[in-house]
Amino acid sequence: MSELRSSSKATEEDGGEIDMARQLRRYFAEDTRPKFRDHLLLKLQDPFARNANGGFKLSAFWAGVGSLAGFALLVFLYFNLAKM
Repeated sequence: MSELRSSSKATEEDGGEIDMARQLRRYFAEDTRPKFRDHLLLKLQDPFARNANGGFKLSAFWAGVGSLAGFALLVFLYFNLAKM
């Protein structure tokens, strides 16, 4: 009969957990963490579409929020500067 492998022997031979730990250490290393700009672009981009070249495309939600904020700023400035 063949000998049953224990779970610790199986992971040592397969290297699954060891490889995963190595990948997690590399991911959480300081030099591979996403920069603030990369994180911001990831949050602002449309998750379901890319532009024609496969690059960044602004989400319609954030475009709408930006245009509403710009309009509110223009209205605020108009009524505050109109009093002068």
